[in-house]
Amino acid sequence: MHRRSDSAEARHISAAADVDIGPFRITNTNSQAQNESLKWHHEAMRLCLGGLYPCPEVVRSVLAPVVGRTKRILDIGCGNRIWALEMAQEFPHTEVWGWDRPQVQEMWTGEVPNNCRFETAPNYDFLENYEDKFDLIHMRFVAGGCTQFSKTMEDIQTSLRPGGLFILIDSTGDLLYEDGVSLVQMKSSQHPEGIRLQRLFYEVRHASVSMGFDENAMRSTLQEGMWGPDFSRLIDCGAEEVLFPIGPWARSSDPEEESSLKTVGELMKKSINMVRSGHEMVLKRLGFSERTLAAWHDEINKELYNEDLKLLLDTRVLWGRRSSGKTTISSHLPRAVQALQRKLYKGRHDGPSSPLSQTESTLGAKTYRYMRTFKSPTHWQNVTERRRRPNGFAHDPVPFVLRTTIRSRRSRSKEIS
Repeated sequence: MHRRSDSAEARHISAAADVDIGPFRITNTNSQAQNESLKWHHEAMRLCLGGLYPCPEVVRSVLAPVVGRTKRILDIGCGNRIWALEMAQEFPHTEVWGWDRPQVQEMWTGEVPNNCRFETAPNYDFLENYEDKFDLIHMRFVAGGCTQFSKTMEDIQTSLRPGGLFILIDSTGDLLYEDGVSLVQMKSSQHPEGIRLQRLFYEVRHASVSMGFDENAMRSTLQEGMWGPDFSRLIDCGAEEVLFPIGPWARSSDPEEESSLKTVGELMKKSINMVRSGHEMVLKRLGFSERTLAAWHDEINKELYNEDLKLLLDTRVLWGRRSSGKTTISSHLPRAVQALQRKLYKGRHDGPSSPLSQTESTLGAKTYRYMRTFKSPTHWQNVTERRRRPNGFAHDPVPFVLRTTIRSRRSRSKEIS
């Protein structure tokens, strides 16, 4: 990971030491607001996957009861615990463990099933104590909070039992237009017609790197999948691209489908609207002026409630099983999914991904590829390669944290000279 050596980095880390940053988590915000945001996003994710997890037949095979052995599930970054609690209900014969940082404990209210346990630790090093412990490890929208992403991924693989399954879900933070291909141009002085929400995600991503989080390694994994050398212990890898509509703009000739898509869009809009206040607070602590943030806040408000602006949020779902030396589950991962998922996404495929045609990009069309499944690294990496800007290549603006570092270095140079 690239780390800045000057004192600006130390200031950034000190200024945000209590922040757990991610697209849907800012743990130094109001716990009630965070809890609401996590519930909204959980429901949107459940609708998109047709349940609590991807590759359902693989998950059920991995968690099937075995006489004389307790199956264990670990939810890393369990937040308000909603996923872990629902998994404990769906698989009552398992032990479900949830881990998160101490800051989230304010959200841990209510009764807990007998097959659940929850723990806190300041960082991901706790995994070193659990070799060959878990049959399923789940990590959703918290990977951007790793300071040593590659080490954490290695520890997760070690913590899996042979044959165990790792599921990683996170967002690239990229917004796409309705065609599901074209990247949204972020707003800048060179592109005043761009989208401010995309610029906010861009600045937060670079801010997280300046605070010591290994955001770049996480994004590389989302783009490359679990077929690379960092996941050498995993087999039967797969990936899904999930595009969330932001707002209830989706239309369909099928009333049930349209209702589900509108629900996802509303939930995503509410979730983003909630957590962006936390993002703005982080940027303020790193030096953004209140005037700038107030202007951005107003602009993003208009974007979120603009019914003519049809945006999709790019999210990646990855999985792989730890090699056991023998085949216990077919390496040809299943395409069958639950009824709602089949209803919503009839165009899933595992072949090369090409730009969507105008007909295919209409949400009302039965062939709309709202979520796509891939089973090979070549096809998956094409997802990133096919992204194109609507007006050709455009240079991204210099992120704020780098501009402040440059100014700081220039100032020190003048003092020295």
